[in-house]
Amino acid sequence: MLGPLGQADTEQLLRHLLDRSRSPRHLAGRLVPLCGGIPGYAAEYARAVAVDGWPEQGEPPLPRACAVSPPPA
Repeated sequence: MLGPLGQADTEQLLRHLLDRSRSPRHLAGRLVPLCGGIPGYAAEYARAVAVDGWPEQGEPPLPRACAVSPPPA
């Protein structure tokens, strides 16, 4: 089983995904802690930001696809 991505790799993935959706790349740094290194979470957060934008206050809500807890390590 693969472990989570490191912070730098998660941020690089988020920057790529945000670029593809024409969302601001600088949001990657704010999304990294929310993703827990899980690539699928990164993809869902990037998609949610592209569709819904960044909320005026706080952080974006947990995307529905991420609401299921990951399996235990």
